[in-house]
Amino acid sequence: MAEPSACSVDTTLLEGLRTFFYHSHTEVDRQQALGLYGALLIQPKDPAQRPRVDQELLVQLQEWNEREGYTFPAMPMEGTLPNFFTINGKDLRSPRQG
Repeated sequence: MAEPSACSVDTTLLEGLRTFFYHSHTEVDRQQALGLYGALLIQPKDPAQRPRVDQELLVQLQEWNEREGYTFPAMPMEGTLPNFFTINGKDLRSPRQG
């Protein structure tokens, strides 16, 4: 772990083909609701080592809890269970989103 204002790089995480998820641990209810989360895709430097695929898809599922007119990221470990989900940022309950 890096101290505040310091930098630390663990190069073992950057080898090969991997997928990671990043999100905030500060003001989670506000920052995740504003979109401060996402995916990190790590691919080998050498294109010959990358898998041959016809199509790549990234699906990001987020759990939410809506109550009293406010929406919060669901936090099951803290007792807040989800009552709806978004897929790649889209709320599938609403037909207005394209």
